[in-house]
Amino acid sequence: MKKRLVITFIIVVCLLTSFDISAQKYAEDYIKSGTISAKVGDIDQAMSDFTKAIELDARVPEGFYNRGLIYLKRKEYLLAEAEFARARKLRPDRADILLQSGITAKQLGHDKDAVSFIRKAIKVDPKAPEARFNLGLIFFEKDQVFAAKNQFDSILIYKPEYVPALYQRALTFMKLEDPNAALRDLNKCCELAPLDPEMVMTRGTVKAGMRLYRIAKADFSKAIEIDPEYADAYMNRALATFNLMDWKNAESDYSEAIEIDDSIAEAWLGRALCRFNLSKNEEACADLQKAKELGHKMAQEYLDQLCQ
Repeated sequence: MKKRLVITFIIVVCLLTSFDISAQKYAEDYIKSGTISAKVGDIDQAMSDFTKAIELDARVPEGFYNRGLIYLKRKEYLLAEAEFARARKLRPDRADILLQSGITAKQLGHDKDAVSFIRKAIKVDPKAPEARFNLGLIFFEKDQVFAAKNQFDSILIYKPEYVPALYQRALTFMKLEDPNAALRDLNKCCELAPLDPEMVMTRGTVKAGMRLYRIAKADFSKAIEIDPEYADAYMNRALATFNLMDWKNAESDYSEAIEIDDSIAEAWLGRALCRFNLSKNEEACADLQKAKELGHKMAQEYLDQLCQ
């Protein structure tokens, strides 16, 4: 009897072990299937697969982690926070889980927690650019520009062609009123990502700030060529053209910006000033009235001075 009990116990243990391995294998299969579904845009199927993976084996963190990513993308931040917390409990040393926990905390307005999670992610993987980049963004937003720059510098030591860090460092240099350094980074950005209209336009704004209006216009024109519906590029080209006292072409660009987005008060005001210089006073006053309706603070002052 005693021997039989031992044998039975061994069989049960073997069966349980086999079940654990099988459950883990099937859970991993669902993780793979869900990942494929997410990549092709079938988010509902992906969520279903990740949930099945958790039901089969709740010890696999990828199920919680991937559901968290979906909730984060859907801007359901509280649900994302809960999923990443479960993933962290299983794998507190995973840099990607810590990073996404930090990003979620930031979205919830918990900046202190966000910084803490992201710092932990960096400690786990010091060379991971995404963690340092997001920490830099938080510092940049808080106007801690030197702290932000340090994070972007650290990324570029290991990945000198990491365009997001180059671009954000350029914006940091702009805050530090160092346009030449900003231009160096923006030139590199435009070499690496020549079809990104925002980067091209930003380079133009730096040049315009240095009063290099003619070469700034070339960047604004390039941005418009890349994206013909880019209202801000028309606005900036109009302003550069206005500063060159080319009222007619400036008026045309302001008109293009208004056609794309008629809620830009600055465009109505800018076109009004062009039209005054072109002796189109009646039309100019109508534009000033529209700028006033849209909330431009200087519109009333110009109306009082020029439209009596």
